[in-house]
Amino acid sequence: MRALIFTDVNSEGPARLIRATVELARTRGDFEVCGVVTSRPERFRSDRARAARRFVRRLLVAATNRDVSFRTIRPPTIDLKRLERERGIPMVVPEGGDPNDPRFITRMSRELRPTIALSFDCLSLFRAPLLSMFEQAVNYHSGLIPGYRGVMATAFSILAGETESGFTFHRMTERVDAGPILVQGSVPIAGAAAADVEQRKLDRAVAALPLVLDAIVAEDPGVPPIGHGRPFRIHDWTALIHVEHPEYLTAAQLKQRIRAFGIVNLAIEGIEYPVTRLRPAASGEARVFRTADGLLLAPDRFEGLPWRLHRLSS
Repeated sequence: MRALIFTDVNSEGPARLIRATVELARTRGDFEVCGVVTSRPERFRSDRARAARRFVRRLLVAATNRDVSFRTIRPPTIDLKRLERERGIPMVVPEGGDPNDPRFITRMSRELRPTIALSFDCLSLFRAPLLSMFEQAVNYHSGLIPGYRGVMATAFSILAGETESGFTFHRMTERVDAGPILVQGSVPIAGAAAADVEQRKLDRAVAALPLVLDAIVAEDPGVPPIGHGRPFRIHDWTALIHVEHPEYLTAAQLKQRIRAFGIVNLAIEGIEYPVTRLRPAASGEARVFRTADGLLLAPDRFEGLPWRLHRLSS
Protein backbone atom coordinates (compact mmCIF):
# COMPACT_ATOMS: atom_id res chain seq x y z
CA MET A 1 0.00 0.00 0.00
CA ARG A 2 1.29 3.45 -0.97
CA ALA A 3 0.30 6.32 1.32
CA LEU A 4 0.20 10.00 0.42
CA ILE A 5 0.20 12.23 3.52
CA PHE A 6 -1.63 15.58 3.41
CA THR A 7 -0.77 18.41 5.84
CA ASP A 8 -0.87 22.21 5.92
CA VAL A 9 0.08 22.95 9.54
CA ASN A 10 3.68 22.75 10.71
CA SER A 11 3.18 22.18 14.41
CA GLU A 12 3.95 19.44 16.91
CA GLY A 13 0.88 17.33 16.08
CA PRO A 14 1.39 16.84 12.34
CA ALA A 15 5.18 16.73 12.72
CA ARG A 16 5.08 13.85 15.20
CA LEU A 17 2.39 11.97 13.30
CA ILE A 18 4.29 12.27 10.01
CA ARG A 19 7.59 11.14 11.53
CA ALA A 20 5.96 8.24 13.37
CA THR A 21 4.17 7.10 10.21
CA VAL A 22 7.40 7.25 8.19
CA GLU A 23 9.24 5.22 10.84
CA LEU A 24 6.47 2.63 11.06
CA ALA A 25 6.43 2.27 7.29
CA ARG A 26 10.16 1.44 7.37
CA THR A 27 9.48 -1.55 9.61
CA ARG A 28 6.57 -2.93 7.57
CA GLY A 29 6.55 -4.67 4.25
CA ASP A 30 2.93 -3.84 3.48
CA PHE A 31 2.93 -0.05 3.76
CA GLU A 32 5.05 2.81 2.43
CA VAL A 33 4.89 6.62 2.35
CA CYS A 34 5.25 7.83 -1.24
CA GLY A 35 4.91 11.60 -0.67
CA VAL A 36 3.76 14.46 1.55
CA VAL A 37 1.33 16.98 0.07
CA THR A 38 1.02 20.55 1.31
CA SER A 39 -0.66 23.64 -0.10
CA ARG A 40 1.56 25.83 2.12
CA PRO A 41 5.17 24.82 1.37
CA GLU A 42 6.57 28.00 2.92
CA ARG A 43 5.55 26.70 6.36
CA PHE A 44 7.70 23.59 6.00
CA ARG A 45 11.10 25.10 5.26
CA SER A 46 13.64 26.01 7.95
CA ASP A 47 13.74 29.68 9.00
CA ARG A 48 16.45 29.98 11.63
CA ALA A 49 15.84 33.65 12.46
CA ARG A 50 12.13 33.12 13.06
CA ALA A 51 12.80 29.91 14.99
CA ALA A 52 15.27 31.76 17.23
CA ARG A 53 12.75 34.52 18.00
CA ARG A 54 10.09 31.97 18.88
CA PHE A 55 12.54 30.04 21.06
CA VAL A 56 13.45 33.14 23.09
CA ARG A 57 9.82 34.11 23.58
CA ARG A 58 8.79 30.59 24.65
CA LEU A 59 11.74 30.50 27.06
CA LEU A 60 10.53 33.73 28.66
CA VAL A 61 6.95 32.44 28.88
CA ALA A 62 8.04 29.18 30.53
CA ALA A 63 10.39 31.00 32.91
CA THR A 64 7.67 33.39 34.11
CA ASN A 65 4.81 30.87 34.43
CA ARG A 66 4.81 28.00 36.92
CA ASP A 67 2.02 26.32 34.94
CA VAL A 68 3.88 26.33 31.58
CA SER A 69 6.19 23.39 30.89
CA PHE A 70 9.71 23.95 29.57
CA ARG A 71 8.83 21.18 27.12
CA THR A 72 6.98 23.84 25.10
CA ILE A 73 10.18 25.82 24.43
CA ARG A 74 11.18 23.82 21.35
CA PRO A 75 8.06 22.06 20.02
CA PRO A 76 8.80 19.67 17.15
CA THR A 77 8.20 20.86 13.60
CA ILE A 78 9.15 19.20 10.33
CA ASP A 79 11.20 20.35 7.34
CA LEU A 80 9.65 18.54 4.37
CA LYS A 81 12.56 19.35 2.05
CA ARG A 82 14.93 17.76 4.54
CA LEU A 83 12.62 14.74 4.77
CA GLU A 84 12.81 14.52 0.98
CA ARG A 85 16.62 14.67 0.99
CA GLU A 86 17.07 12.16 3.81
CA ARG A 87 14.27 9.69 3.09
CA GLY A 88 13.48 10.23 -0.58
CA ILE A 89 9.86 11.12 0.25
CA PRO A 90 8.94 14.04 -2.02
CA MET A 91 7.15 17.18 -0.89
CA VAL A 92 4.31 17.77 -3.36
CA VAL A 93 2.53 21.08 -3.89
CA PRO A 94 -0.86 20.79 -5.64
CA GLU A 95 -1.67 22.96 -8.62
CA GLY A 96 -3.39 26.17 -7.56
CA GLY A 97 -2.78 25.27 -3.93
CA ASP A 98 -5.81 22.97 -4.01
CA PRO A 99 -5.52 19.17 -3.74
CA ASN A 100 -8.96 18.93 -5.36
CA ASP A 101 -7.58 20.47 -8.56
CA PRO A 102 -8.07 17.95 -11.43
CA ARG A 103 -4.51 18.60 -12.62
CA PHE A 104 -3.13 17.50 -9.27
CA ILE A 105 -5.30 14.39 -9.19
CA THR A 106 -4.16 13.42 -12.69
CA ARG A 107 -0.50 14.05 -11.85
CA MET A 108 -0.59 12.00 -8.66
CA SER A 109 -2.40 9.13 -10.35
CA ARG A 110 0.30 9.07 -13.01
CA GLU A 111 3.46 9.81 -11.01
CA LEU A 112 3.06 8.49 -7.45
CA ARG A 113 0.09 6.11 -7.82
CA PRO A 114 -1.02 6.30 -4.17
CA THR A 115 -3.63 3.93 -2.79
CA ILE A 116 -3.99 5.51 0.69
CA ALA A 117 -4.53 9.11 1.81
CA LEU A 118 -3.59 10.15 5.34
CA SER A 119 -4.70 13.61 6.47
CA PHE A 120 -2.81 15.17 9.37
CA ASP A 121 -4.14 18.73 9.64
CA CYS A 122 -4.89 19.24 5.97
CA LEU A 123 -6.92 22.45 5.65
CA SER A 124 -8.76 21.42 2.47
CA LEU A 125 -11.94 19.38 2.51
CA PHE A 126 -11.57 16.36 0.22
CA ARG A 127 -14.16 16.33 -2.57
CA ALA A 128 -15.47 13.23 -4.33
CA PRO A 129 -12.97 13.20 -7.26
CA LEU A 130 -10.01 13.40 -4.86
CA LEU A 131 -11.44 10.75 -2.53
CA SER A 132 -12.06 8.43 -5.49
CA MET A 133 -8.33 8.47 -6.34
CA PHE A 134 -7.65 6.40 -3.21
CA GLU A 135 -8.74 2.96 -2.09
CA GLN A 136 -8.85 4.35 1.47
CA ALA A 137 -8.64 7.85 2.98
CA VAL A 138 -8.10 8.34 6.74
CA ASN A 139 -8.04 11.55 8.78
CA TYR A 140 -6.63 12.31 12.23
CA HIS A 141 -9.00 14.52 14.23
CA SER A 142 -8.07 15.89 17.65
CA GLY A 143 -11.53 15.33 19.07
CA LEU A 144 -14.12 12.66 19.75
CA ILE A 145 -16.68 12.40 16.97
CA PRO A 146 -19.50 12.98 16.43
CA GLY A 147 -19.69 15.32 19.43
CA TYR A 148 -16.69 17.52 18.62
CA ARG A 149 -16.23 17.86 14.89
CA GLY A 150 -14.40 20.71 13.15
CA VAL A 151 -11.80 23.05 14.66
CA MET A 152 -10.49 23.46 18.23
CA ALA A 153 -12.07 20.26 19.53
CA THR A 154 -9.92 20.23 22.67
CA ALA A 155 -10.80 23.81 23.54
CA PHE A 156 -14.52 23.36 22.98
CA SER A 157 -14.61 20.18 25.08
CA ILE A 158 -12.93 22.05 27.96
CA LEU A 159 -15.29 24.99 27.56
CA ALA A 160 -18.26 22.62 27.74
CA GLY A 161 -17.04 21.21 31.04
CA GLU A 162 -16.33 17.69 29.77
CA THR A 163 -14.39 15.33 32.03
CA GLU A 164 -12.32 13.96 29.14
CA SER A 165 -11.18 14.95 25.67
CA GLY A 166 -10.22 12.57 22.89
CA PHE A 167 -8.97 11.96 19.36
CA THR A 168 -10.26 9.99 16.39
CA PHE A 169 -8.74 8.34 13.35
CA HIS A 170 -11.62 7.97 10.92
CA ARG A 171 -12.38 7.25 7.31
CA MET A 172 -12.94 10.39 5.25
CA THR A 173 -16.13 11.46 3.52
CA GLU A 174 -17.15 14.75 1.96
CA ARG A 175 -18.65 15.79 5.30
CA VAL A 176 -16.36 17.21 8.00
CA ASP A 177 -15.21 14.56 10.51
CA ALA A 178 -18.22 12.36 9.78
CA GLY A 179 -16.75 9.09 8.46
CA PRO A 180 -16.57 5.66 10.14
CA ILE A 181 -14.26 5.46 13.16
CA LEU A 182 -11.14 3.28 13.06
CA VAL A 183 -9.40 4.18 16.34
CA GLN A 184 -10.36 6.49 19.19
CA GLY A 185 -8.79 7.40 22.51
CA SER A 186 -9.22 9.94 25.27
CA VAL A 187 -7.49 11.49 28.29
CA PRO A 188 -8.95 13.05 31.45
CA ILE A 189 -9.12 16.84 31.53
CA ALA A 190 -9.08 17.20 35.32
CA GLY A 191 -8.82 20.99 35.36
CA ALA A 192 -5.90 21.14 32.92
CA ALA A 193 -5.45 23.80 30.25
CA ALA A 194 -5.94 22.98 26.58
CA ALA A 195 -2.20 22.82 25.77
CA ASP A 196 -1.62 20.11 28.38
CA VAL A 197 -4.67 18.10 27.31
CA GLU A 198 -3.65 18.39 23.65
CA GLN A 199 -0.14 17.17 24.49
CA ARG A 200 -1.39 14.09 26.32
CA LYS A 201 -3.85 13.29 23.53
CA LEU A 202 -1.10 13.54 20.95
CA ASP A 203 1.09 11.13 22.95
CA ARG A 204 -1.75 8.60 22.87
CA ALA A 205 -2.52 9.21 19.20
CA VAL A 206 1.10 8.60 18.16
CA ALA A 207 1.12 5.41 20.25
CA ALA A 208 -2.08 4.31 18.48
CA LEU A 209 -0.66 4.66 14.94
CA PRO A 210 0.32 0.96 14.64
CA LEU A 211 -3.34 0.05 15.27
CA VAL A 212 -4.41 2.57 12.62
CA LEU A 213 -2.05 1.13 10.00
CA ASP A 214 -3.17 -2.40 10.92
CA ALA A 215 -6.79 -1.34 10.37
CA ILE A 216 -5.92 0.22 6.99
CA VAL A 217 -4.01 -2.85 5.81
CA ALA A 218 -6.88 -5.09 6.97
CA GLU A 219 -9.35 -2.79 5.14
CA ASP A 220 -11.36 -2.45 8.34
CA PRO A 221 -14.56 -0.57 7.37
CA GLY A 222 -14.72 1.18 10.75
CA VAL A 223 -17.68 1.91 13.00
CA PRO A 224 -20.21 4.64 12.12
CA PRO A 225 -20.26 7.52 14.63
CA ILE A 226 -23.21 7.20 16.99
CA GLY A 227 -24.85 10.23 18.56
CA HIS A 228 -25.21 13.88 17.73
CA GLY A 229 -22.84 16.77 17.31
CA ARG A 230 -22.03 19.68 15.09
CA PRO A 231 -18.86 20.95 13.45
CA PHE A 232 -17.24 23.86 15.27
CA ARG A 233 -15.92 26.48 12.86
CA ILE A 234 -13.41 29.31 12.96
CA HIS A 235 -16.11 31.94 13.55
CA ASP A 236 -17.26 30.03 16.67
CA TRP A 237 -13.74 30.33 18.05
CA THR A 238 -13.20 34.00 17.12
CA ALA A 239 -16.57 34.95 18.63
CA LEU A 240 -15.48 33.51 21.98
CA ILE A 241 -11.91 34.81 22.17
CA HIS A 242 -12.85 38.45 21.49
CA VAL A 243 -14.63 39.84 24.55
CA GLU A 244 -15.70 43.45 24.11
CA HIS A 245 -17.54 43.55 27.42
CA PRO A 246 -15.79 41.41 30.06
CA GLU A 247 -18.06 43.00 32.63
CA TYR A 248 -20.93 40.95 31.18
CA LEU A 249 -19.23 37.66 32.15
CA THR A 250 -18.45 36.17 35.55
CA ALA A 251 -14.88 35.62 36.71
CA ALA A 252 -15.37 31.86 36.36
CA GLN A 253 -16.61 32.20 32.78
CA LEU A 254 -13.65 34.34 31.79
CA LYS A 255 -11.13 32.00 33.39
CA GLN A 256 -12.79 29.00 31.72
CA ARG A 257 -12.42 30.65 28.31
CA ILE A 258 -8.77 31.36 28.96
CA ARG A 259 -8.19 27.77 30.10
CA ALA A 260 -9.94 26.48 26.99
CA PHE A 261 -8.48 28.75 24.31
CA GLY A 262 -5.19 29.86 25.87
CA ILE A 263 -5.59 33.51 24.88
CA VAL A 264 -8.69 35.69 25.18
CA ASN A 265 -8.65 39.24 23.82
CA LEU A 266 -10.30 41.41 26.48
CA ALA A 267 -11.36 45.00 25.83
CA ILE A 268 -10.54 47.05 28.93
CA GLU A 269 -11.26 50.80 28.84
CA GLY A 270 -11.48 50.66 25.06
CA ILE A 271 -8.15 48.84 24.53
CA GLU A 272 -7.91 45.16 23.59
CA TYR A 273 -5.35 43.03 25.44
CA PRO A 274 -4.25 39.44 24.61
CA VAL A 275 -4.81 37.96 28.08
CA THR A 276 -3.57 34.53 29.13
CA ARG A 277 -4.12 34.82 32.89
CA LEU A 278 -6.19 36.98 35.26
CA ARG A 279 -5.61 37.95 38.89
CA PRO A 280 -7.57 39.68 41.65
CA ALA A 281 -6.99 43.42 41.55
CA ALA A 282 -7.38 46.50 43.73
CA SER A 283 -9.18 49.69 42.77
CA GLY A 284 -6.87 52.22 41.15
CA GLU A 285 -4.60 49.70 39.42
CA ALA A 286 -4.03 49.86 35.67
CA ARG A 287 -6.16 47.74 33.30
CA VAL A 288 -8.74 46.82 35.94
CA PHE A 289 -12.35 45.77 35.30
CA ARG A 290 -15.26 44.40 37.33
CA THR A 291 -16.94 41.13 36.36
CA ALA A 292 -20.65 40.35 36.25
CA ASP A 293 -20.39 38.73 39.70
CA GLY A 294 -18.75 41.82 41.18
CA LEU A 295 -15.09 40.75 41.32
CA LEU A 296 -12.33 43.20 40.45
CA LEU A 297 -9.80 41.61 38.07
CA ALA A 298 -6.77 42.62 36.02
CA PRO A 299 -4.71 40.77 33.41
CA ASP A 300 -1.74 38.97 34.95
CA ARG A 301 -0.17 37.62 31.72
CA PHE A 302 -0.30 38.97 28.18
CA GLU A 303 0.42 36.22 25.62
CA GLY A 304 2.10 34.41 28.49
CA LEU A 305 4.32 37.29 29.66
CA PRO A 306 4.19 40.00 32.34
CA TRP A 307 3.16 43.37 30.91
CA ARG A 308 6.65 44.88 30.64
CA LEU A 309 8.15 41.82 28.92
CA HIS A 310 5.15 41.59 26.62
CA ARG A 311 5.62 45.22 25.54
CA LEU A 312 9.34 44.66 24.93
CA SER A 313 8.83 41.51 22.87
CA SER A 314 5.88 42.75 20.80
